Amino acid sequence: MIEAIAKLVRCESLTEAEAASAFETIMRGDATPTQIAGFVVALRMKGETVDELTGFARTARQLSTPIDVALEATGSPPSTSRPFRRSSPPLAAPGLPSTATAPPPRCADRQTCWSGWA
Repeated sequence: MIEAIAKLVRCESLTEAEAASAFETIMRGDATPTQIAGFVVALRMKGETVDELTGFARTARQLSTPIDVALEATGSPPSTSRPFRRSSPPLAAPGLPSTATAPPPRCADRQTCWSGWA
């Protein structure tokens, strides 16, 4: 991590492998908050390259946990419910309403709401 920060401070770009390694260190919790801050500030001041972003993205995908969120179309527009049924638990970012708790959108009339179903 220290080598990556030093390279960024010298305004040198990281290779895809170097960026991936640094990001993996951050994602696994092995970097200190000071190292993370130095890395991000130096990267932003230098400017991100395609190779660096590619390394970050590949590492994020490798370390991510896949989730299964399936929605099933009901076929025709229901009269009182939404057109999709959830087969998995709802997901929402903290502080934002999930689709399970948010009220359905209000429409002037049923025809306007379901015009896309014709």
